[in-house]
Amino acid sequence: MSRSSHETNDAVVRYMKENFTADYRIIDIGAGAGKMWDLLHDSFPNMDAIEVWTPFVDEYLTGRKYNKIFNVNCMDFNDYDKYNVAIIGDMLEHLTVEDAQKLISMIPQYCVIVVPYALTLSKKHDNPHNFHEQDDLTHDLMMERYPDLRLYWSISAEDSKTTPNGLGVYVRS
Repeated sequence: MSRSSHETNDAVVRYMKENFTADYRIIDIGAGAGKMWDLLHDSFPNMDAIEVWTPFVDEYLTGRKYNKIFNVNCMDFNDYDKYNVAIIGDMLEHLTVEDAQKLISMIPQYCVIVVPYALTLSKKHDNPHNFHEQDDLTHDLMMERYPDLRLYWSISAEDSKTTPNGLGVYVRS
């Protein structure tokens, strides 16, 4: 479940409000407890979510957040073309490099991606999806693996109160 810093959340909200309007359709990939809904639904009412872990869907999302909730693996979702913006908040690192590259290529329009740098996460909550396949991420590796993205905002390890090695917000526009 997302543990983004307040600073990172602020950067995502700022980017969304500066670049998109309320009529945009947004898909939150790896919604977790619905933090992006909490931050953005007042400005962007057309938000749907993908969350693979059924206990999160049941506990945090169903009947509370998002217009539609798709309880599927993001790699099996086939309707990305129905959305203008995909938010991948603290989730890309949970995929292998190959799956993450494929996911980004499946999204036809805009992406906003939040990643922690070099953060190892072991399985918790009996959730088989809650570990980092890419625990080596740095800005340089993000640019090497995902050349279509650009860095919008980052916070260093020294300035972050929540992530020991810093975080980055990347976009594709």
